[in-house]
Amino acid sequence: MQVIGLANHTILITRSGEDIAIDDSGAPVFAPGGTLTGIVLIFRDVTEQRKAQRATAELAAIVQYSGDAIATKNLDGIIQTWNDGAERLFGYKREEIVGKPVTVLIPPDRLDEETEILRRIRQGQPSERLETIRLAKDGRQIHVSVCVSPIKDADGHIIGASKVVHDIAELAAARNALVRDKDLLAAQKEWLRTTLTSIGDAVIATDPEGLITLMNPVAEKLTEWKSEEAVGKPLTDVFRIVNQETRKPVENPVEKVRRLKHVVGLANHTVLISKSGQEIGIDDSVAPIRDSNRRIVGIVLIFRDVTQQRALEAALKSNDRLALAGRLSASIAHEIHNPLDIVGNVLFLLDQQVGTQPKARQLIETAQREVQRVAEISKNMLSLHRESRAPSKVKLVELLQGVVVLVEETVAKDRRKIELIPGFEGEVEAFPSELRQVFTNVIKNAVEATADGGNIRIYSEATRQPDQSGVLVRVVDNGPGIRSNCNPNSLAPLSPPKKRAVQDWVFG
Repeated sequence: MQVIGLANHTILITRSGEDIAIDDSGAPVFAPGGTLTGIVLIFRDVTEQRKAQRATAELAAIVQYSGDAIATKNLDGIIQTWNDGAERLFGYKREEIVGKPVTVLIPPDRLDEETEILRRIRQGQPSERLETIRLAKDGRQIHVSVCVSPIKDADGHIIGASKVVHDIAELAAARNALVRDKDLLAAQKEWLRTTLTSIGDAVIATDPEGLITLMNPVAEKLTEWKSEEAVGKPLTDVFRIVNQETRKPVENPVEKVRRLKHVVGLANHTVLISKSGQEIGIDDSVAPIRDSNRRIVGIVLIFRDVTQQRALEAALKSNDRLALAGRLSASIAHEIHNPLDIVGNVLFLLDQQVGTQPKARQLIETAQREVQRVAEISKNMLSLHRESRAPSKVKLVELLQGVVVLVEETVAKDRRKIELIPGFEGEVEAFPSELRQVFTNVIKNAVEATADGGNIRIYSEATRQPDQSGVLVRVVDNGPGIRSNCNPNSLAPLSPPKKRAVQDWVFG
């Protein structure tokens, strides 16, 4: 009989019919003579924990299956994560690219872009949206739009960056066509209209003064203006943009292009206010249209709805915060769990000593229940972040002394002599709870393999194996043994005789 836990996804139906998600365990209660006298069931409400787990899974799914390429990198530019969209866009499988520098995706003549991006990230500044060229696995050059944002840990320190890459090959082709000289635009007007109608991004063209000359269907949908209504109106009447956070108007993109005389992008956090007042997060670029004499004869504005992309960026940051919370919870739980094991063992020994004293037994049983409840909480906290568990330093001799005391009081019952021979006095890197359980099991096996009055000795010494240093622990008993010609009465320190039980444990 042993402690058991319920299956996953268990719910408790209350008397009123309410469903409550629970996590629990049941354990037998024994009388001093070993007779089963009852069962104790400990459970708790884990509704919020399961909601958090579902939310984490949903965020991870959004990022993984996004249509855009999404990746993260550390401050050295080494790729850390890679979603399905990135595999489709660049052709690299996740296992091929994770751990490699992001520069494998950048043409040699554009490496200075990555230097500038990392500089801004280290300063905590999001990189401005960048239209550039990146390299696929097969060597193809891909026109892309890149957005990079810093990733911070729980203390606010910048530990890396998230990158969302959008394929703008069609937009680049359309823009290149638009910026050709005026005569070519006139000759290919219908072809351009067909192209602009079919692409998935919104396009608005204006004359040099900022009066609208063309809108494609996507622009009509986002602004809620019909093309026939908008043509001839100032761009600022139709394309109303503000900063999402400050609510201040954003500079008129036509004025910005006329002032800078080159392709420009809008500031981060820009939202478009449609005709009905709906707000849409957008990302865009504005380019001058020049004639054969390089004079600006118009402006083309290309933008798209990035509401989902911004949600994805928020999901990346949220997922990172959840992971940090899991690591913190696991660290706290790990520190709690080790002393709880010792307290539980001490209470067990006290329970054996008090005999039938009702008041003392009642107090001990109450303490045992509370220790078990805290242990369950600790176990659940550890489960939030199992993948990053790390060993801690353990004083080996103290751990072995505790195990010997427990076995002597619970199993040996003065019928065996258990000796801990002085040996290794230092610390080892280990998981204390698991290590304590291993030695408990081994020494119990030795007790069961010897008759009353038998001898068990435990040795420890520093050792070295070909690939690591460690500690050799030997549990030696004088049981009947496996071979008939062994000497059951011989016990030698560190060099055990050929007899029944020599159990060696080496760990670093």
